[in-house]
Amino acid sequence: MAAAGNAGRVDVAGDRLVVRNLEVPDPDVVSYFGGLDDPDQRVQRLRQALRIGMLSITSTGTTQSVDLVERAFKSLGAEFDRKMDAVFGEKGPLSDIIARHFGGDGAVIREHLNPDREGSPLHALREYLGRSLAEIRDALNAREAAREAAAKEAARGTQKGRDFEARCGEDLGLAARPYSDMVERTADSGGRAGRSKKGDFVATLDGGGPGIVFEMKDTAAIGPAAIRAELKEAMDNRGAAYGVLAARSRASLPGSVGWFNEYNGDKLACAVEDGEGNPAIGGEMIQTAYKWALARLADTGAPEAGEADAALMAAKAAKIGGHAAEPASIRRECTNIDRSSDRIRGWAESAEKGIKAQVAEIVGSLRGA
Repeated sequence: MAAAGNAGRVDVAGDRLVVRNLEVPDPDVVSYFGGLDDPDQRVQRLRQALRIGMLSITSTGTTQSVDLVERAFKSLGAEFDRKMDAVFGEKGPLSDIIARHFGGDGAVIREHLNPDREGSPLHALREYLGRSLAEIRDALNAREAAREAAAKEAARGTQKGRDFEARCGEDLGLAARPYSDMVERTADSGGRAGRSKKGDFVATLDGGGPGIVFEMKDTAAIGPAAIRAELKEAMDNRGAAYGVLAARSRASLPGSVGWFNEYNGDKLACAVEDGEGNPAIGGEMIQTAYKWALARLADTGAPEAGEADAALMAAKAAKIGGHAAEPASIRRECTNIDRSSDRIRGWAESAEKGIKAQVAEIVGSLRGA
């Protein structure tokens, strides 16, 4: 039931959870989602928040479930023992029935039904209950471990993105220092578009005026339309004249983008590493992108020159993209050469030992003769 002033309804329809007209007055939640202008992005982030929260809640709940089942089975075992003793004990009705029908103390029958005697039916029942408890406990523990692993993996993914962002920020600082430009991390602060936090870093040029905004992406894939949209939103939000989207992996960019590609003369997409984690351009892709953006901004003061050089700039961007992977390829080839050299050296040493052994045998046979 929704709380007063918080009308809403949550239903389960088949394999879907349906949320209608739900209001969340929590200021932290409102502040976070208020910073997301894109409705689709709000929905996506809400789904992620529900998923992570559910994993956290159920992870804790599973441990409690294990304890609850444990206590229930212990209670069941105690109740079972009590009732067994009430029926089959010395003062139970079975003892009286055995004495009346079998005479004497009925030791044979009583021993056959003794739950403590291995091999008796009641002993087998007690063993079965114990094994069942162990299997249930193991299944619940395995389920809890899987959920904890999923939650940790999600946390690692978030931390991985932050590490990539921090590394790119350091590279930006190195790139801006020779020009006396200032780089500010803006990923956690709102911009001109209200509460939007689009734009991870902003470089303010020493001479003043609109600067450069950088958007860092450690994601599985992003398409050309999304690249343009992300950069436009970041540029508008930060009041920047040029936008750069730096993807962690070349594999996350479309084939049409390649390693280094410019759009409309004011937007650039590039990749920092290849699909195996090898850095492009000797680890200086961020510095290269920064210098490229500076060159583009310098052209804005001379429209005629900028128009005349458009083809030249496009050609140079293509060349940068074509050469971006060469250092990593060369390093791989050098590694292959080193390995080949080690194998050749090993073969030579083995051949040398074989030759020496053969010579020693010949000399030995001659001396014997």
